[in-house]
Amino acid sequence: MNQQFLISVEENLLLHFCTTEEATISQSSHLLKEYVEDSSVKHICLLHCAYFIKNKSWALTVLSNIAELNLDNVSQLRAAAMLCEQLSSFKEAIWLYKKILSLRPEEPQSYRDLALALWHSERTKENYEKALSLLDTVLDKEWDKRFEQIEVLAMMEINSIWKEIETEGIGAFIKHNVYSDITSYALEVDIRIVLTWDKDMTDVDLHVLEPSGEECTPFHNQTAHGGVMSEDFTRGYGPVEYAIKNAQPGAYGVFASVFYQPTSTKNNPVTVCVHVYTNFARPGLQKSTVNTAVLCEENTKTKLVDIFIPHN
Repeated sequence: MNQQFLISVEENLLLHFCTTEEATISQSSHLLKEYVEDSSVKHICLLHCAYFIKNKSWALTVLSNIAELNLDNVSQLRAAAMLCEQLSSFKEAIWLYKKILSLRPEEPQSYRDLALALWHSERTKENYEKALSLLDTVLDKEWDKRFEQIEVLAMMEINSIWKEIETEGIGAFIKHNVYSDITSYALEVDIRIVLTWDKDMTDVDLHVLEPSGEECTPFHNQTAHGGVMSEDFTRGYGPVEYAIKNAQPGAYGVFASVFYQPTSTKNNPVTVCVHVYTNFARPGLQKSTVNTAVLCEENTKTKLVDIFIPHN
């Protein structure tokens, strides 16, 4: 990688900081100063800076350099792919997830992440078939015990994809090996939140603050109004899921915090990605957003996004 090019990117981003909000300047500067000694982390921080200042062209330039920097660093590639999704740059995200799958075929997240990127990119027959095939692999293969429960999330996603396919009237033309009992009923919920992260053997906790003031966490995983959180994913990249079938009107606050990180990576930030779905598995109504954040300290909650459910 050309060091002068990195300096040029950095200088241009810092120039943009002068016209951004104070909070953005503070956060971006903190990331760069705190982790500047690690070139991989520096690129991730620069990419976040580019996103914060809404400069997509710079973000994609930095992304290309991340990919070139170390093509065998799965954590780095995963963080870059997550940020690509937030930028709606699905072509780049798919390329990165394919690379991750080639490096880590023994991990179910490699198949699931690629499947979702294909699903969220373009609703084509080819993408539907590839996404279903990848998620079917998540269901059928035997995985290490630390990945238990990921099959449940894959079933939710297969169900939603199939409902879309049925609505479009192309079910008869889709090649798949999906079991009919997964697709025969709708797994509909008002809100579905899925958290993943880039570091292996790391425990990141999802927190959802409901309008009532009750908080759903790994240690309080069922709420009075029906919010449910999946089991804690303590030794991997997630996913952790929160779902509520009948959401209350009001604001749902979504937070994440690093609960545990191995000593070997303790000084490196964790990039997290949250997929938020409203009207999940309701074709024509389902909406989704992607948000990422860099978590720098253990046991410190960082707000990722607010979800607003209107009064009827």
